[in-house]
Amino acid sequence: MTGLMQEVFQKATRDRIAVLRVFCLCSDEYAKHLAGYDITDEEKAPRISVEATGYPHFRAFIAGGPSTGRWNILKHHIQTCYDTLFSTLEMASTMTKNQQKDKLIELSRVKQQVCLLFNCLGWHSH
Repeated sequence: MTGLMQEVFQKATRDRIAVLRVFCLCSDEYAKHLAGYDITDEEKAPRISVEATGYPHFRAFIAGGPSTGRWNILKHHIQTCYDTLFSTLEMASTMTKNQQKDKLIELSRVKQQVCLLFNCLGWHSH
């Protein structure tokens, strides 16, 4: 079922790389685990394990969402800001003093953006 849903999603979006996360959950059996049960009463005991209900995997995926977003933001800024930083430093070594001054002002703006990013992520930068 999940493979079919993934295929339909890729056709609908025309994106062969996109991944649709699909979780198959068994709410009734998970509720039995949450409520507790007498292991000697086979009629009221869950028929599948907690892991087999799908909820632990689903909950881990949901809990990991915020950290994944922060990581992607950091990767984006490292790839764009630091490349700019190193290019600026390289160009500054081949420019006149006035040109270097302009580039250093630009560089300080990039540093401020990186510091703002770190603050948004709850990290402290120096």
